[in-house]
Amino acid sequence: MLTEGGRLHNPRMRVLAGESFRADFAAADRLCGRNELASRVRFRRRGLVSLPPRPVEPVAKRKLYLIHPKHDQSSLIEVDIVPGAVGIANAAIGTVAALAPDDKFEVRLCEEEVEEVDFDYPADFVGVTGKHGQGGRMRWLGEQFRRRGVPVIFGGPHASLAPEEVRDYCDILVRGELEPIAPQFFDELYRGEYQREYVGARGALDESPIPRWDLYPSDRALMGSLQTSRGCPFECEFCDVIQYVGRKQRHKNVEQVVRELDALYAAGFRRVFLADDNLTVYRKRAKDLLRGIADWNERQPERVSFGTQLSIECSDDLEMLELLSKAGLHSVFIGIETPNQESLRETKKRQNVDVDMAERAERFAHHGIQVIAGAIVGFDHDGPDIFQRHLDFAMRTPIAIFNVAALYAAHATPLRERMQREGRLLDVDVALANASTNIRPVLMSLEQLEQGIRWLIDQLYAPENFTQRLLRMIELFPRDLPAWSNSDRRVDAEAALASHGILSNESPEFARMMGRVLKAIRSKPSARGAAMYALLIWAQQRHNRSCRRSSVEVTAPPSMPLAMQVPRRALAVVG
Repeated sequence: MLTEGGRLHNPRMRVLAGESFRADFAAADRLCGRNELASRVRFRRRGLVSLPPRPVEPVAKRKLYLIHPKHDQSSLIEVDIVPGAVGIANAAIGTVAALAPDDKFEVRLCEEEVEEVDFDYPADFVGVTGKHGQGGRMRWLGEQFRRRGVPVIFGGPHASLAPEEVRDYCDILVRGELEPIAPQFFDELYRGEYQREYVGARGALDESPIPRWDLYPSDRALMGSLQTSRGCPFECEFCDVIQYVGRKQRHKNVEQVVRELDALYAAGFRRVFLADDNLTVYRKRAKDLLRGIADWNERQPERVSFGTQLSIECSDDLEMLELLSKAGLHSVFIGIETPNQESLRETKKRQNVDVDMAERAERFAHHGIQVIAGAIVGFDHDGPDIFQRHLDFAMRTPIAIFNVAALYAAHATPLRERMQREGRLLDVDVALANASTNIRPVLMSLEQLEQGIRWLIDQLYAPENFTQRLLRMIELFPRDLPAWSNSDRRVDAEAALASHGILSNESPEFARMMGRVLKAIRSKPSARGAAMYALLIWAQQRHNRSCRRSSVEVTAPPSMPLAMQVPRRALAVVG
């Protein structure tokens, strides 16, 4: 007679059953060609037996296949105008690889934007990580590998913030941060005694190793990636960052950052994205870090240029701007969000309230730093006039690149909770469905929102408007700033050729405008790198506008109707 969990009441029968089942294990080994541990795992899953763990004989390393999947839709930050390339290298799968013990795991990485997933790879485990904009692809990959009998592990932001959307598509769910639980996780994975779900706390970043860039296709990424901190103290209603990594920012020390920079430099990167949620929010720490990066950069045979994310209020600190420039920060992403002050107050974006954003953007340009702006439409205080207000604001700035999106209620955010309470949360997945938002607006219809976004993006990237803002940026750049290093990497050459091919197909009027841009660059070489990067992003936007991305197979979350699973061309960056 069996108790719950499959254990036998009678000790003598348990011994006999143990002998019988051990014989079954051996038979399964011979039939399946797998080692004993795999057979035990398979029997345990079926609930047939729950024998005490036996000492594991020394075995070959477990094969761990880690995948960073394609995005469900194209976006400005991806460079699908360049076949087999990625805009920013993914550090997550490399970090997981570095946490896996070398004596127990053989790790292979797959950046799916670069190479196809190898479904024939004899993996013992497959790990998949991604953001919400990759959720559909994560679920589809999980289905494919589980059908092949391979245990699937899901982790990362989407799995942590929306576990209900992925739990049924994996065997092991890892929520939160892996570093604090890595020893236990990998030990249990190796022994085959793993749990259905793991939850990692927010740990100190000195536990985070240097990613395994030697396993990553670094030669196919335009920029490397390095995270010097996690967390953000602000409380913007729509942002899921603080739900995932917290409001208390945790930091790597300067020495640790320098070691990671050495690894990125050795991997061939000469452009690096500092993937912090807000690099400069703690001023003293940020200045110490920037001094360390500047010193490191001075010692390199070829200077490295950096990009990052920060908030607008740091521009009131002249020393901070000078240190950003000296360290080689040539581009920064800033959430401008909206020119509507009531909307800023509504969403608790207090650091932007009553700030002259156009003048602040000029401060960055005066220090040779290109601003890439995030813009959001669809707040409760946004009426149909908001699109023209956005355009009017943009044309007063030296900001060439605007990343426009509708307000979106992300998982686990205060905004999502409020939308649920108010009955305004729509049952759509923005990454998959033919919609730009999952919120029912207050002062306009969904159709007006959709049409307004399309109009705004078309106007922002109309050749004459884009060129005007780009020329203004070049005009403000200092002449004595060191130019970005020339790259001899093949992927950079391919990106330049791809953008040239798209731009050359524009109208004769645009060709004349580009002549003005090139003339301005020749007269101010310090602006060449920033201007060429802006042109690359502009070419990607024109590509997104004119053609659909090649089909990416995805699986909708369990609650979504099948009719909603049709892929679409993204109007803006999602996830």
